[in-house]
Amino acid sequence: FCLIRRPEEAAHVLGKLLLAVGEDRVLWGTDSIWYGPPQPAIDAFRAFQIPEAMRERWGYPELTPAVKRKILGANAARVYGIDLPAARAARASDDLAWVGAAAREWQAGSADR
Repeated sequence: FCLIRRPEEAAHVLGKLLLAVGEDRVLWGTDSIWYGPPQPAIDAFRAFQIPEAMRERWGYPELTPAVKRKILGANAARVYGIDLPAARAARASDDLAWVGAAAREWQAGSADR
């Protein structure tokens, strides 16, 4: 079931997972094949926090930016043997590098508007 619409349940599920298996063994997944692009869910997760009261009561860990980076991709990269620094370097010079540069330029320009 979709936890994005149930933040309290999502906090419990994620908190229990982190306690049971640790931050190095939780991988991000979506139902984007059925529901469309995952970016809104990714953005929601980046902003998501397990409430302090829940962390205190059940001992759930805090969702730091480092933990979120692991869950969103670094853990999967490790599982699949992907060297993240090498992948980032390759991305900077691949055939689609211009798309990222154009997006950054557009974002910088829209900040001035």
